[in-house]
Amino acid sequence: TIYRLAGAKQIPAFKVGGSWRFSKADIDRWIREQSTASADGRKGHP
Repeated sequence: TIYRLAGAKQIPAFKVGGSWRFSKADIDRWIREQSTASADGRKGHP
């Protein structure tokens, strides 16, 4: 799940209190980077 990825520091996120928060700009950038990595044949999360 997205929370497991956040907890494993595989996706950009931070905690406020006990809740995970995600910056839209950081997630958009992460998705682009993962798409590029997958297109290049490298392993990446979707």
